[in-house]
Amino acid sequence: MRIIAVILSLLFVVSPLQGLWFPGKGWLDEQFNMVKLQANCSAETTPNGIPIFTKPEKILALYQLMKDIHDVFTHYKVTYWVDSGTLLGAVRHQGVIPWDDDLDICIDKSSVETIYDIAPIFEQLGYEVIKLWGIFLRIQKKGDYNTFADLISTEQRECNIYFARFLPSYVYRALYGDWGVVGYRDGDEIFYTKDELYPLKEYKFGNFIVMGPQNPTKYLESMYGKDFLEVAYQWHAHQDGQFVKPKKVKMHLTEKDMVPAQPVGPMRDRVAALATLLP
Repeated sequence: MRIIAVILSLLFVVSPLQGLWFPGKGWLDEQFNMVKLQANCSAETTPNGIPIFTKPEKILALYQLMKDIHDVFTHYKVTYWVDSGTLLGAVRHQGVIPWDDDLDICIDKSSVETIYDIAPIFEQLGYEVIKLWGIFLRIQKKGDYNTFADLISTEQRECNIYFARFLPSYVYRALYGDWGVVGYRDGDEIFYTKDELYPLKEYKFGNFIVMGPQNPTKYLESMYGKDFLEVAYQWHAHQDGQFVKPKKVKMHLTEKDMVPAQPVGPMRDRVAALATLLP
């Protein structure tokens, strides 16, 4: 019992928001649904009729959050680029992946203090900036903690750009297994070369633009496989727990699956409305 208590305490220190997580009904329902999924199904629904596409109301909130972050960061000259599923959506769908439920954004670790400084601007827009374990910040919608963008700090090591280290990677692996490292490339932690990342370029994302890597192909192949343009994998939603590995289901994308997620309404140009108040 003493050993178990020490492990739980260590998890709480490293990850105060995740350390005491226990699976809830939502997560159990999700796992039950995932067991029903059959390989090679469309992403819109499974052969059992289980819907996978994220609700349009949630999609609208994600697009609005991404637009607000882009506009604020552009105003304050904070360099960012979309990453992981958000980058995949920008490249493959030209918008949010229809079954995605969060945003992934990279920043240089030197920008962290600037983001804390401009946190009041995000508060005026109805968001809050919080620090998560390790290398993450999060911008999340007040009163709706399932609508968020994870901001991943990065750093340059020699000529490559990696996720910034908070603890040695072997510590993450010891605590969380493969979930402790976001991805791998050529036997190393996932990285971009400088020439692949810079100069950043614009990507169409719904009805606005976001910033992304100059050449993301090798990065996306390392993260999602060489067939990332034709094949997708259904994982789990973020409503419950994050460090529990779910069932992974392969889906060959249909033409309808390739259409970007459609929001229930239009984006609002909210940052421009704050222009007179921005320093």
